Amino acid sequence: MSEGNVTGGLYFILHLLVEIICFALLGSKYPVEYVSLTIILFDTFAFVPQGVLGEIIFRFKKVDFASLAVAFIGISIFLFEAPNFYVHIVAILFLTIGNAILHEAGAAVTTSVSGGRLSHSA
Repeated sequence: MSEGNVTGGLYFILHLLVEIICFALLGSKYPVEYVSLTIILFDTFAFVPQGVLGEIIFRFKKVDFASLAVAFIGISIFLFEAPNFYVHIVAILFLTIGNAILHEAGAAVTTSVSGGRLSHSA
């Protein structure tokens, strides 16, 4: 199997796990009536800054942005355990930024190892 396919497959699995974590955290902390609104807000803040983040990732190729994304998401998991609503706001910010970074880092790495195109699993 080519390096591009392995890398794309690993990012696919990591992306799937990140999405499960994001929606599980958002769905577990708020009443069912607010889950849809929470997910819409999350998606807005996770996807809107991706263009800017993509440019940053492109310019700083030596930085391990995937690890940074996982760290942001890990921090958010711990922050969500706090009983304070304002700490949850910070947790959501870490979660959305981590998710956005992971999307862009995954695309950048996958395209770089597959000759400039997204691999089948990305």
